[in-house]
Formats: sequence, structure tokens, C-alpha cells
Amino acid sequence: MDFKERMGLLARNLGLSVAQLQKEIDVSNAYVQNTRKPSAKVVKALKDKFPQVNADWVADGVGDMFVASYSTGTEGVTYVPLLPISVQGGSPSNFEASVMEYECEMIVSPIKDASHASTITGDSMAPEYPNGSKILVKRINEAAFIEWGRTYELDTVNGPIVKNVFPCKEDDSRVLCRSINPDFADFTVAKEDIRAWYRVLMQMSLK
Repeated sequence: MDFKERMGLLARNLGLSVAQLQKEIDVSNAYVQNTRKPSAKVVKALKDKFPQVNADWVADGVGDMFVASYSTGTEGVTYVPLLPISVQGGSPSNFEASVMEYECEMIVSPIKDASHASTITGDSMAPEYPNGSKILVKRINEAAFIEWGRTYELDTVNGPIVKNVFPCKEDDSRVLCRSINPDFADFTVAKEDIRAWYRVLMQMSLK
């Protein structure tokens, strides 16, 4: 992806037209069309105007479009990526997705150390986590400590799920996943099929 393509993708993710983005950082369309590598001045202008943007990605296409989280300078306000896929409140959905940072909308988080936000799909975790609500999560080191009985987002090989997690007494190589809604049955997931553990910190929903 060249600089012109990165500018187009960045503009879309910022909710701007390419012309608006060019105006914001004071560069011409000809500059964007013909430049292979932006100058340090242009990269700095982008970073100063849009602090959520990863300068290395702007300059060379390295890494993700946005930093994982950033402070706006206003106390208590942080932006985190909202994953563009829904988190299943049911059992694993046989869906595996690799999400890049630049594909994510950035949303305000009242929690500074959240890793990302996700949207709940399904009713198995209702009423605490209703369908369509958003959750803020933080990645943990599951090898160090798991707070059993708490709610986690598990990034499994079959897709992300949100469940209350318990040790599986019958098989130590698996974990027991339980819904809040009693109409949904328990199921187990092999630990080796869980790519990452995220502790659910907060639920947000529109009233």
C-alpha cells in the first residue's frame, strides 16, 4: 500500500474525505498523488492533528493505522479500538477473523487501560450484557492468574465469545463457559483453542 492509498484509507477511518484530510494537514492533492514517502513535516502534522494515528504507519505503512489507545489530554478520556466483528454471546460460531487496527473505529473509553471494545451479539448473557451492547475489555496473562467465575471475552479459534468462565472439573485441559441467561446450556472450550483472554471491565449500552 503506497502513501496515496494509506491517505485514502486513513481519511475513511477518520470520517473525512481525502480533500478534507489534505486540508487539515495543509498538503496538496498533487503531493498526495505523487509522493512515495511523506516528509517528516507531513507525518508530524498528521500526528499533531490526529494523535490516535500511528506515525510509523503514515510514514512507511509499518504496524497498525491507529495506536492501541491514546489519551486525548482530557483527564479520564481515552480512545480504544471497537472491533468490527460481533462477540457471540452463545457458543463458538466457527468464525475466525484477523482484525487489523486500521479496520477499527476508535471510541471513547472511560477506562484508561482497556485493550479494546466489542459488541455483544445474542441473548445468552442478558440481561447484564444485552444484545447490541458494547463491552470494554483488558487482555490478561492467563498463565499468571484467572479470576474464575468472572466474565471474559475469549478469542478462540472458532471466534470470540463472552462467557462467565469456570475451571472444568472433569478435564483440566478445558474451561467451562456459562451463560447468565439460564436458557442457554454450559459448554467447554479447550485451553489450547483460546488465543487470548480478555477480562470484561465494563458494559455500555444506549438507553
